[in-house]
Amino acid sequence: MACRISSRERKRIKNLRERKKYSRRKIGYMLWRDHTVVMKEYKRNKKRWWSYDPKYADHKAYVRVHFKKKQCKKIRMNSVLEKYIIEKLEVWRSAEKVAGRRNEVDINKFNETEKISWISIRRYIDSRFWSYLKYTLIQEKKLRKYKKRAKRWKREWGRIKNRIFIDIRPMIIGQKLELWHLEVDFIESIKGDSTVFLVCIDKLSREKYAIKLPDKKSDSVFDALKQIIKDHDIKSMTFDNDNWFAKHYHLWIPTYFCHTYSSREKWQVENANRSYRKFFPKKTELKNISQVDLDLATDYLNNLPMKCLNYLTPSEYSKEFISHLNTNFVLFNKVVQ
Repeated sequence: MACRISSRERKRIKNLRERKKYSRRKIGYMLWRDHTVVMKEYKRNKKRWWSYDPKYADHKAYVRVHFKKKQCKKIRMNSVLEKYIIEKLEVWRSAEKVAGRRNEVDINKFNETEKISWISIRRYIDSRFWSYLKYTLIQEKKLRKYKKRAKRWKREWGRIKNRIFIDIRPMIIGQKLELWHLEVDFIESIKGDSTVFLVCIDKLSREKYAIKLPDKKSDSVFDALKQIIKDHDIKSMTFDNDNWFAKHYHLWIPTYFCHTYSSREKWQVENANRSYRKFFPKKTELKNISQVDLDLATDYLNNLPMKCLNYLTPSEYSKEFISHLNTNFVLFNKVVQ
């Protein structure tokens, strides 16, 4: 990084330029600087168009630095907003989520109508006022990335009885107009550990449910799915073509399957697995993780603002959707009566 021109260098510039009649390129060579730096200094800080005074140039450079616009003035001048941004950044680690949450949901907490952009928050993170946060964010992003390996052979799956593909699935599920339609998948452990996490996500509200299973047998998977259906009143489920979902037809709700080797058809649960991997990275033994730790991670993800939900959390979105349904149901009953 280039340092500013000192007063001693300014005296040399005047001497070399006006007395010895050196060119700007030669002056830059004498001062070990680029000639463009000397040209900008001579044009910006000279006293008149025909003279260059080192003392006047020092004063003019000082005034320009002293009275320039301060960094992050909008955030630094508002202590309540600054405290809010710091608290939320430490939890959510995303400037876009903080700005969207503040502008769309929490704006009533501030007696202001002016909104703040995520770019301003990002500049505040990069500034000298909170440079240690930038370091922590960089450390957070330095997660180990695994390269995708090409498929050299395809696994031959067993036949799953009474399987219905998503082509026949009703439009209300695909268009996400209703709650309680889930996508289901697994998070597997390292080789030699049979423990898995059964992860489910609601297609509309993005609310997540996760259960720790000792193995991937169809009986244990069936019992876990029954428990989720009883607790949350689920209407349908979508699986991939794993043999461990073989007892799906014993469930009392409609079940649908993606096409083989088409994980993009259940992309929401794949994204949920990626967010769980931030807490439980690959090559970790899942048998050492308790159900309580898994529930804590699930609660954190369900209380995280999402841009697709207009910066509401999944739990808040599901509650608002249910309350909206209840009010419409009461109004319909009054009209019928």
